[in-house]
Amino acid sequence: MLSGYQFTGYTPSTGTFLPGPSPIPGSTGSITISGPSSGTYSFLNGDFVRSSGSITTNGNLILPGGVFTQWGTGNSSNLALGVLTNNGTLSFASSLTGASTTGSIVNNGTILANAGNLNITVGGSITNNPGATIDGGGFNVLLKTVGGGINNMGTISGFDRVSLQASNPNQLGPYIFGSISNTGTINITDPNSSTNPASFLGIISTTGSVFLNGVVNTADPNGVSHAYFHTNSVGNFGMNMDANVTAKTVNFSVHNLTGSGVLTAQTVHLNVTGNVRNVVSPTNPLLNGFTIANGPFSSTSIFIDADGIAPQIINLHVNGNATIDSADTSTFFNSVTSPTTGLTNPVPNAGGNLLVNATGNLTVNGSVPSSYALSTDILGLSNAFVFPGGVALKAGGMLTLNTTIDNGYTAVAGPNYQGVFLSAPQIFVSGPFVTSGNTIVHASGPISAAVYVATPVSPVFPSIYTAVLSTTNGPVVSSFPWP
Repeated sequence: MLSGYQFTGYTPSTGTFLPGPSPIPGSTGSITISGPSSGTYSFLNGDFVRSSGSITTNGNLILPGGVFTQWGTGNSSNLALGVLTNNGTLSFASSLTGASTTGSIVNNGTILANAGNLNITVGGSITNNPGATIDGGGFNVLLKTVGGGINNMGTISGFDRVSLQASNPNQLGPYIFGSISNTGTINITDPNSSTNPASFLGIISTTGSVFLNGVVNTADPNGVSHAYFHTNSVGNFGMNMDANVTAKTVNFSVHNLTGSGVLTAQTVHLNVTGNVRNVVSPTNPLLNGFTIANGPFSSTSIFIDADGIAPQIINLHVNGNATIDSADTSTFFNSVTSPTTGLTNPVPNAGGNLLVNATGNLTVNGSVPSSYALSTDILGLSNAFVFPGGVALKAGGMLTLNTTIDNGYTAVAGPNYQGVFLSAPQIFVSGPFVTSGNTIVHASGPISAAVYVATPVSPVFPSIYTAVLSTTNGPVVSSFPWP
C-alpha cells in the first residue's frame, strides 16, 4: 500500500520490484486504512504501508513494523510534518524502528503491544491525546523520538518498564525543543516491580525539558528499582515534577529541578547544573525545599553533585532520615605548585547556597572532588563534604558530621549566607571546617572543632589560596537563620 512513492523494476509474475519503493520528493501522499470493528486486520512484516505524507488508521489493525511502515518522507528535511493519526486500536507486527523514515504519531485511540515489548522510534513527535492509551499489556513500553517531543495527555502503561526518550536538534514540529510532558497517567503494572532489578521509569530529553505532572502509578507500593530523569543541561531547561514518584534508586541529570511532587527513594543521585527547589515562600527557604521521603526505606542516601556554570541554589526537604555526600563537587578548578603552592580559579558556581532540612536524623559523609578543594588538596584530608557556597543543615533528630564541611572558596564571600549553619537537638562533629575568609561556622548548640579559612598565600599572589587555621571564624552558637 503506497502513496507518494515510486518504484522501478517491477516483475508482475513474482510481485517483486528492485530497488524498493522510494518517496517522491515534495509529494504529500495520504493513506486511510479502516480495519474491522471486531476482529483484527493484520499486515505482515515485509508488507509495505508507506505514505510520503500522512496515514490515518481506524478500527482494529496491525501494521508492519521495522521500516516497512513509513510516512512523512516526502519532506525529508522535516519528517515531523507527516502524521500517523490513530483513531482505532493499532499494533505493529514488530518494533517500529524507522527513525529516518517516519514522521509524528498522534494517538486518539489505543496503541497496543503485539506479543512483545511495544518499541516505537519515530523521526517526529509522539502525542497521546486525552482518553487515548498506549499499553504494553504484559510487556514494556519504549517510546523514542529523534526529531520532536513526547506529550502524554492520556495513559501510558508498561509492565516493568516505561521509557520515554526525546530529542529535537533541528527544532522542528509542534514540540520544537524536544521536551517531554506528562499531564496524563503513567502506569507500571507489575505488582512486584521493586523486586525486579530491571524495572525502570526513564524520562529523558537531551535537547529540552521534562514536565512530569499528572500521575505516576506503580502497582507495587515500593515502586520500581530504578528511575532516571534527564534534561538539557544548559539554557532555560529543567525538570518540573508535580507527580509523586517511588523508586529504590533515582538518578537526576538535569539543569533545574522543581515541583510539588514527593520523591520516595532509598538512593538519590543529583547531578545538577542549575537550581533544585520548590519555591512557595518569598521569605522562608525552609518552605521551599524539593521534597524527598523515606517511605518504605529506613533512610535516603543523597549524592549532591553541583556542576553549574553559575551559583546554584539546592534546597532539599527530607521527610525522615537522610545521609548526604557531595559526590565530586569541587571549590577550585586549578592547583599550582610554582612559583608558590595553592589553589586558584574558584569554580563558576561558587557563591550559591545548599540547604538540607531533614525531619529525622541527618548524616554527612565525605567524598573526593573531581577538581580541587582546600580540605583535600591543601590540608591533605582523604575526603570532605564540599560545596562552593553557603551550607545550611537542619535535622529534627541527630546531625552527625562524619567528615569535614568545606565551603571555602574566597577570602571575601558575599552576604547571602555563605557560612556554615547547623541546627539540631544533638550535633556530633568529627572533623574540622573549611570556610571562606569572612564567613562563620554557626551551630544551634556548642560544638568543638577547628576552623580553617580560605586565605591568599601572600599579597604577591592574591588569587592563589591556601587554608589557614582561624580563631575568629567560629564555631559560634547562634539560631538557625530561618524559623
